Amino acid sequence: FQFLVNGKAAGAPVDMYGNPGADGALPFSVTLGTFTLEAGDNVLALRLIGTNKDTIMANHGVAVDWVKTAYQGPAVETGGTGGGSVTGKPMTYEADKLRVVFCTSGETTVWKMVEDGFTEPGQFSGGTSLYWHDAAEVGAVLELALPVEKAGRYALSVGLARYRTFGRF
Repeated sequence: FQFLVNGKAAGAPVDMYGNPGADGALPFSVTLGTFTLEAGDNVLALRLIGTNKDTIMANHGVAVDWVKTAYQGPAVETGGTGGGSVTGKPMTYEADKLRVVFCTSGETTVWKMVEDGFTEPGQFSGGTSLYWHDAAEVGAVLELALPVEKAGRYALSVGLARYRTFGRF
């Protein structure tokens, strides 16, 4: 999938395929970059851009564990004697708690990773992830509402899972 933030490409495409010899999910994280976000709901989207020939299923799956925002400063510097930008404490959102805004195909569910035996406790935050599966074709999109209290520039990163049935996104 290719991540998008408010309609703009965010980071490089991510290959979600992994751990082919075992029925277990592997955690990893990706830095998407720094973006100007508005107060209120912004849109974090995933777009299916291709598949991985090595995946054992064509279900086009992706599991998002968390989304982290870190305030980097005002969207526009207003001048004055203060100068510089102020950084803030990162805010982490559990992906399975984010509101689904739009989904062109497939389904979203909460993947109970620990409870269902796909990982050991402590590998993923909360033991669950947002799981989008069965996206019908290249171009399929899932949009999530990413709430922001204060408009400004934010560094964004996401926690993901690699799995043997997942493909390239």
